[in-house]
Amino acid sequence: MQAHRGDNPITRNSRGPAARHVLASHDLPRAVITIFTADAVPEQLVIPSGARLVRFGRSREGDLVCLALDDLSICEVDAEAHEMRSTINTSLSAFIAFLGVCENGYPFALHGGDYDDDDVYDDPESLAADTVHKAFEELDPTVLDSGRFWDWFLSDVRSGDHCD
Repeated sequence: MQAHRGDNPITRNSRGPAARHVLASHDLPRAVITIFTADAVPEQLVIPSGARLVRFGRSREGDLVCLALDDLSICEVDAEAHEMRSTINTSLSAFIAFLGVCENGYPFALHGGDYDDDDVYDDPESLAADTVHKAFEELDPTVLDSGRFWDWFLSDVRSGDHCD
């Protein structure tokens, strides 16, 4: 049988069980540090812009972490206004990989002795943030722009958050 454009089971099914299956088939952590907490049950929603999403968690700030059904990217949605803030990652796999970097590196500044460039840095927080940034760049470099989810996280690490 020939596949047709739009025949993706996730976008075709308006009730979202296929999207929930995609989420369940990945090893999504229940919580990572304070930056992500998974919802017990994913929920499909449509925001005012018309974007169809499946909310599956919350950020530290309480914003919604969602799977976008049009391109399967991960996005951040303002919890109050239900407006798209930014793309967090280009795929669920990349999001989970970023969370793994965070989980495995925490607390970041305590790992200063494990990094290659520790003689270049005056403070362990900057070293930790730059090392995590390099790991992120290898996984999904298009989501590291200023003012986006992971940029804010790296700023937090650089200022000493997640380093104790």
